Amino acid sequence: MRFSSRAGEGPGSPPSYFSLSSYSCLALLSRIDLFAKTDALHSIANYLRQRGWECTMEKARKFRVILDYNKSSVYANTVLAVAERLENKSRTKR
Repeated sequence: MRFSSRAGEGPGSPPSYFSLSSYSCLALLSRIDLFAKTDALHSIANYLRQRGWECTMEKARKFRVILDYNKSSVYANTVLAVAERLENKSRTKR
């Protein structure tokens, strides 16, 4: 794992908030860059998949899986709302 050399950044800084011990278990790549958006997104997707995430799930189940990642209902609702807007936007471009 590579840690950022930029001042003020450490494990768990954005773009994701996994504990350091979780990164090696969740990452799909053998080499993880804790500050690369691609690695962070893959790790989050892997985490959600391991907890039962399926794209075809009902919204209530998706909400519960997101709460496993972050216990805030405001966070879970925001993630679902953003996902819905992105999905609707991609449909209108077709």
